[in-house]
Amino acid sequence: MDSTEALMALASPVFALWRKYFNYSVVYEEKLDVSQHYLYADFPHGAFPLSQLLGLTIRHKAGWEGENFYGLAADSAFRIPLWRHVYTWLGIVPASVANLKKHIKWGCVACTPGGIAEMYLAGGKSDHIYIRSRKGFVSVAVEEGIPIVPVYHFGNTVILSFGPRFLEPWGRKWRFSLGLLYGVAGLPIPRRVQLMMVVGPPVAVEKVARTDPRFQAVVDETHGRYMATLQALFDKYRGVYGATAEGWAERQLVMH
Repeated sequence: MDSTEALMALASPVFALWRKYFNYSVVYEEKLDVSQHYLYADFPHGAFPLSQLLGLTIRHKAGWEGENFYGLAADSAFRIPLWRHVYTWLGIVPASVANLKKHIKWGCVACTPGGIAEMYLAGGKSDHIYIRSRKGFVSVAVEEGIPIVPVYHFGNTVILSFGPRFLEPWGRKWRFSLGLLYGVAGLPIPRRVQLMMVVGPPVAVEKVARTDPRFQAVVDETHGRYMATLQALFDKYRGVYGATAEGWAERQLVMH
């Protein structure tokens, strides 16, 4: 798909209808340099990363050329006929270290490090994410010297539910979502909940070769700063989101 076709796909009234259904909004902490390559690390995945997908549908309005912005998704998602085409329209490619390294040289890349495992954490009175041991994306950022932009999607954990949770170990092993996705009336229809994507300030990353003895220490330190920035982003904007979403002003972010 060339850039013209990509922009036409992004301007589809279907995506516009989705954004209207969720009263979708975007907040930028600061203006980003659109000529800079960034690694966007998005949380939470939720039962389905719908807010992340909607974020990709408006990237052309932020001045990003379609061919210069990519997303990563589990390769199992590309086995589903309909979603395979949707992901292709959005510039999403199978998640792998090789793909991340290749595409980050061409432009910006968005990933959702929590992945399939977070599907089983959706719902409840707190937001739960898997981040403490998820350092692969940071390792690539350090190796390439690419800033990491923290992104938080408020509401994405409650639009859909997924389970039963006892299937989680097999789902993670096979990189496939094993379970039932449900929302309105127990059907796979997303609940009409406001979605708000908040884009935080870039986390500076020192470029260090993997062969350098300092590499792992730099990865750990960068990962820690990313976690702290993401937590601060959640704490600052949960009140903003909570002004129109009951219970969110006191909601907690639990990092696993």
